[in-house]
Amino acid sequence: MEQITKTKEIVIHVYTICWNESKFLHYFLNYYLNIVKVNHVFVYDNQSTDYSQDIVKSYKNTTLIEYDTNNQIRDDIYLQIKNNEWKKHSQNKNVDFVFIVDVDEILHHPSGLRNHLQTLYNVHKQLHNTIDIAIPTGYQMYADNFRQTFTYDPLEISYEGKPDIDFNKYAIFNPDKISEINYFAGCHKCDPILTSGSSNMLHDTGIKLLHYKFVYGIDYLIERYELYQKRLSDINKVHGWGRHYLQKIDEIKKQYINAGQDIIPII
Repeated sequence: MEQITKTKEIVIHVYTICWNESKFLHYFLNYYLNIVKVNHVFVYDNQSTDYSQDIVKSYKNTTLIEYDTNNQIRDDIYLQIKNNEWKKHSQNKNVDFVFIVDVDEILHHPSGLRNHLQTLYNVHKQLHNTIDIAIPTGYQMYADNFRQTFTYDPLEISYEGKPDIDFNKYAIFNPDKISEINYFAGCHKCDPILTSGSSNMLHDTGIKLLHYKFVYGIDYLIERYELYQKRLSDINKVHGWGRHYLQKIDEIKKQYINAGQDIIPII
């Protein structure tokens, strides 16, 4: 009788950084934990003063890790977290994929992200290789005002937007095949170092990275930028990191209006 080999079910970990993200955090956690059904989410919280920590604690399969920047935006510390923390919790732990995403970033595939990655894993397993990095296609999502739902499904907030190549980020990778991901400031680009051999990077995977920045309304975005301006650290200013937060109100409004022009259905 032919022996049937059972396919391994993939294991996925998610890593994110948080500061006062209570407006969207339920959507983020519910999406990845209950819709995508990742195995664990690690939230690095920068001393939030809203309900963010309580929200994280209300979900199973999450780990809340606090860190302190003296109430400043410190991209150097953000880089240290995103470049290294996955090594502690996911590398050599039988984890197949890690997602490094911000709270406003949703990875999506029309057939279901877990199903899609499982299929890719199975195909490559039969070919006796692995997926080192899967690069999604980036989009800026748009809504004139925040459409709060009770399902906490971010896809219901907005299904329209437009392509944004800045979000073709190296957000999905195999932690055992990457020794260093080497994100640059902002984590939109990186210079990965493999554990061995040549890389197997998949660019055209059908996976979309949906960036939910312009979905809250202009007033909320202005409020956030004003808070970020106050928190911008000297080291950020010296390096020019986060300088877009220094825009004046008229510039922020123009940016939001531009985001809503020429939008198309994305999902």
